[in-house]
Amino acid sequence: MNNNLADSKSSLFSLDSAYRFSWLIFGVGCGLSQSLMSLGSTMLCLWFFYFYFQSPFRSQLTKLESYSIVLMLAYVMVSFAKLCFDLPFSQAVDRASPLPLFLLVFLPLFRPLSREQMWSLLSWTFVCYMINVFYAGYQYFGNQIEGAGFFKNPIFFAYNVFPAFLFVGLFVRFQGDFLKTYRIPFVALVLFLGVAFSNNRMTLALSGLLLVYCYLPRLFARWRWKGLAVAILSICVLFFVMYYSNPWLKDKIVRSSWGLQGPSIQARLVAWKYNLALFVDNPFFGVGYRLNGINTAELVEYQKHWRPGYDIFAHSVFIQSLAESGGIGFLLFFGSLFCLAKSRFFVQRFFLFMGLAGLTENFLHNSKPLSAFMFFVAMSVAVAGLSFNQQSFDEHKL
Repeated sequence: MNNNLADSKSSLFSLDSAYRFSWLIFGVGCGLSQSLMSLGSTMLCLWFFYFYFQSPFRSQLTKLESYSIVLMLAYVMVSFAKLCFDLPFSQAVDRASPLPLFLLVFLPLFRPLSREQMWSLLSWTFVCYMINVFYAGYQYFGNQIEGAGFFKNPIFFAYNVFPAFLFVGLFVRFQGDFLKTYRIPFVALVLFLGVAFSNNRMTLALSGLLLVYCYLPRLFARWRWKGLAVAILSICVLFFVMYYSNPWLKDKIVRSSWGLQGPSIQARLVAWKYNLALFVDNPFFGVGYRLNGINTAELVEYQKHWRPGYDIFAHSVFIQSLAESGGIGFLLFFGSLFCLAKSRFFVQRFFLFMGLAGLTENFLHNSKPLSAFMFFVAMSVAVAGLSFNQQSFDEHKL
């Protein structure tokens, strides 16, 4: 009997170790490598189905958590079925490859991570993020281009780093003793630099809002006006240095002053109009997951806004979802996220900031920003299951 018990513990330890290792591979991949990102996400998807089809894990869910999972599963299945109906099976599978990523956020509901396990996972993840940011800084100052790190595209890089900066900011907001260790402020500073190196205006604006909402109040509580003044002065010096060291930032700031006549706004208005027309023509199930792109090689009239040879998706998470999934898919997807946010309070502010970012950019059609978004949503779910409680949340409401 004792031998059986020992075997059971050994087996459980092996399963837990494999589960944590899957998270580690995925987190490291989000910060550094698309290959590791794909490997980790595949492993975690298998873990999701392993947990979901075992009643002991499913029985511990609350009603809202169960509703959230069922709605997301329905969204994934409906989206894949729509692709199979419109495309050859091999093409449908290829186009649907990012869909399983949407299931990863629910894993901490089945198998929570302990505080020690989370610290270890996040430590390795943020080390990889910092390596990527330092490389982006080299690109920014050395080559005088927009920083993109190892991900090549500055927009993907911006929306890969911003969820990490947002997660750390919300952690700072709800965990008042963060300044007892200098690791968290240092990680936050590096991630903020990463957002700045990308020259992405929306993530920069939201990062500024996040500084006011999350970081500066804690600095003021710790060091009063002295610390606050040093922080604001440092940000101003950083902006001054970046503005005069890189022509890309100058150009974007100048174009921002043009208002609705700016080329970025005009291109977005064109993409939104095109995708809303697709939704009107396909109001129930949309045109299919990631099938709403504007093919600039074939549609010559759009080449004045974008370079030919690219598929341009809607520059908005919400309009993208309407066009590709229709009203039914839209309700399933955002209904799932709403139920998840209602069940885990820490997730609510994360969704609020990412929702603002999603007004003018779609970060859910590419695996790099999508993986980062899903990873830090999952970490937010895990944090909400630790020592953080509703009282702590209520003390820091907006």
